[in-house]
Amino acid sequence: MAAAAASGIPSPPASLARCCLALAGTAAAAAVIFLWLASMWLAFAATAAAEIGRVACGDGSLVVAAASKVKSTAFVSMVLVTPIATLLFGFRAVNSRNKAERKVPAPETESIAEAIIQAMREMLRNTYILGVVFAIVFMQLTLLVDLVGSRVKESHWGRICSVVRIIGVVGTDAMYCFVIVPTMAQTWWKKQPII
Repeated sequence: MAAAAASGIPSPPASLARCCLALAGTAAAAAVIFLWLASMWLAFAATAAAEIGRVACGDGSLVVAAASKVKSTAFVSMVLVTPIATLLFGFRAVNSRNKAERKVPAPETESIAEAIIQAMREMLRNTYILGVVFAIVFMQLTLLVDLVGSRVKESHWGRICSVVRIIGVVGTDAMYCFVIVPTMAQTWWKKQPII
């Protein structure tokens, strides 16, 4: 700074430095969020690929081995970034929610039942919530089949359970890959609250 002042070059204003730091912080936050979302997407896509490869090619195939390695790497990356990304997502949601609450006038007083019905309607219009609900349904299907399938392993019911389990796993992964993660990315990109 002293050399710049001595040579007659004016130093940049402090507000420009703050803007640059804020922009760098925003870019770093976006990089962390998108790394987290990409890792999450890869982990779920690789899980689905491994499950489909296991059915189509067998347990020892190269498809299953490659998908398992991708899944492991993506899962480790996702786990390492999750604490920071969750905080950033939470800060963004709270900040966006506070801005939205400032703009919207307070609703007229309504009964508790009307408020609950309105909240349920809003939740069912939210793509993220619907994706999570369907993913939970698929997860429960997988868990139920795992419980029942262990008892009927050697019968024709065992084969049916294994097919239904694959549907549950691939359905959960599809919900994450095609609904939940893209909705989260779009939400971050548009700077609006996710719920």
